[in-house]
Amino acid sequence: MRILRLFFLYTTLLLTTSIAMARTIDPGTFSVSGGIGPTIRYGSLLDAGRAYFLIQTQGEYSFSSQYSAVTDLSLGFGSSYPVRFHIGGRYRLTDFDLPIYPYAQLQFSLGKLFNVLGANLTFVGARVGAGADYFLTKNIGVGGIATLDLGSTTGIRPAFYGVTDILIYATYTFDRPPLSPAVLR
Repeated sequence: MRILRLFFLYTTLLLTTSIAMARTIDPGTFSVSGGIGPTIRYGSLLDAGRAYFLIQTQGEYSFSSQYSAVTDLSLGFGSSYPVRFHIGGRYRLTDFDLPIYPYAQLQFSLGKLFNVLGANLTFVGARVGAGADYFLTKNIGVGGIATLDLGSTTGIRPAFYGVTDILIYATYTFDRPPLSPAVLR
């Protein structure tokens, strides 16, 4: 019985890996993602809660197999309700013979903090992160990312606001449309 379980596990891993290796990051493709995870806030004068739950949607356009533009919108649920928008770039490491694609990204951050000390505050900052994608099929992938978002509120009395996000997500990559005959001439 134990040999059967080990055989089943080995076969499943082998099939999953061989299916996943079929995907590469094609230039001109667009991906959408949805993710969830915890966020941990750093010490600040703002009473915005130490941690909260985060939901994020993301879009990515690949210029090449390594470089892409990334934008996302995230919403936090806790004692305060932060809404954050990020826009920036991503660099992928693609020369591995594995179905895993690690990446690093840098983004500009703009957001609104709702219900912080009885006020709604705007903040700006920068976000850096590192993660990896694992493609299950040609179009469907899963991944994880850890980011550091550091910023400050705006206004008369600015205050530091920084968080670490740890997200898991699912991705769907749209196939690149074929070139029309007029473009090929």
